[in-house]
Amino acid sequence: VPPIPGSAADRIARGEEIDHVADRREEEAYRGDPVFRGLVDAGGVRASLCVALRRGESLLGMINVYRQEVRPFSDQQIALLQNFAAQAVIAMENARLFNELQARTRELSESLQQQTATSGVLEVISRSAFDLQTVFNAVAESAVRLCGADRAFIFRFDGELLRMVVAYNASAEFTEFVRQNPIRPGRQSGSARAALERRTVQIVDVRDDAEYSYGAKEVEAIRTLLGVPILKSDELFGVMMIYRLEIRAFSERQIALVETFANQAAIAIENVRLFEAEQHRTLELAKSLDELRTTQDRLIQTEKLASLGHLTAGI
Repeated sequence: VPPIPGSAADRIARGEEIDHVADRREEEAYRGDPVFRGLVDAGGVRASLCVALRRGESLLGMINVYRQEVRPFSDQQIALLQNFAAQAVIAMENARLFNELQARTRELSESLQQQTATSGVLEVISRSAFDLQTVFNAVAESAVRLCGADRAFIFRFDGELLRMVVAYNASAEFTEFVRQNPIRPGRQSGSARAALERRTVQIVDVRDDAEYSYGAKEVEAIRTLLGVPILKSDELFGVMMIYRLEIRAFSERQIALVETFANQAAIAIENVRLFEAEQHRTLELAKSLDELRTTQDRLIQTEKLASLGHLTAGI
């Protein structure tokens, strides 16, 4: 709210350091502004002293003291209030610096936690390179813990439907519901939209989303959810979904972390796919080699029989 024109706050805002008035009821603002007059009358204000709180060119506020009688403040009292104002500015600056330091410390702590978690997931991937279930469990647990979520699900896409492969911290009832109701890409849920649009989707309040029609919200008290597609280029491998049981949006940092986990899941899936393809190729080569050996053995046997026949005929 802007200060009332002609008031002490107005003069302080326009650059005055001190506003000292022997009787507020003699001011033009008192006679001309009913709001100002109401404030003065409500407090019984007569003599008034205001001192600005400034840090450099920035106005932080002001200190206002007053008397309910017409008796101006002395020079000593004015100087004392100025000292209090200077101390207040120092205290406010210290509080600001402390809050900034705390915020920075929190950011560094979160970054360290996220880096540690990411390293942990990478270690799981390297240790369990071809055990996707272990990788998925680690990714889901890390996402819930570091993003302040309540639950997590991971779905694999079979070319038509999203089918659940991991349910982290979810009830048996809800897990069974999701298992029995695979999700088709579309607009009806967060995971469906992430799959359809091939992008991260956040729904801040499921119950206030007109398009959300998936029956999950009737079984679980889902409020805020985040769906992240698991992709290789534009190929959809699945969707990772975390959610909260309260309305509280996920931050950009948290979203970026879940996207990192989804990328790691995609790498694990691709590694397994390549490994299985190589195994299949090796088996095919081994089968072809066995067939070739069998054919060679037959040819050798045939040649031996033919030679034996010639010998018999000669005898």
